[in-house]
Amino acid sequence: MKFRLIEAEQAAHAILRLCKVIGVTRAGYYAWKGRGTSQREREDRELRR
Repeated sequence: MKFRLIEAEQAAHAILRLCKVIGVTRAGYYAWKGRGTSQREREDRELRR
């Protein structure tokens, strides 16, 4: 949830500043971005169809 907020606001604010305000590391954010969607997210998306 925190990382999704950073992703949504990165056009308006620097990623470093967003990470500091929210209390996460930049490394954590970029690690999250590097992962694909989880099995749970894929299953949830399929169920919504």
